[in-house]
Amino acid sequence: MLGIRLTSTILFSFWLSLLGDPIDLLSQTVTSIPEELFSDIRYRHVGPVGNRVSAVTGEEGNSNVYYIGAASGGVFKTLDGGHTWNPIFDDQPAQSIGAIAISRSDPNLVWVGTGESFIRSNVSIGN
Repeated sequence: MLGIRLTSTILFSFWLSLLGDPIDLLSQTVTSIPEELFSDIRYRHVGPVGNRVSAVTGEEGNSNVYYIGAASGGVFKTLDGGHTWNPIFDDQPAQSIGAIAISRSDPNLVWVGTGESFIRSNVSIGN
């Protein structure tokens, strides 16, 4: 095992001596991209504030309708491509959402799987 580590260290050192510092190479690559390519891009928050999204689906053929399921609770729907989100699952007894799907035959039918596969200390189990 020591031989493998030593060989890896020697190869990495050799690579650095030939190519230079990888961080330096990355910064040179990033700075070589013209800034005007990004001048029209504006950052924006997508989704309801305060939730970790664990499930996402969109309505087939309608790029403005999306549903998200939050690990910390709730299902939210947008009709305007993510600018505004409305809770649609608040009256249900389960909180944590792990899966969500829209019926292809009827987009008004939405299936929600409660519970989350990545259990953390701040998440509730499903029903």
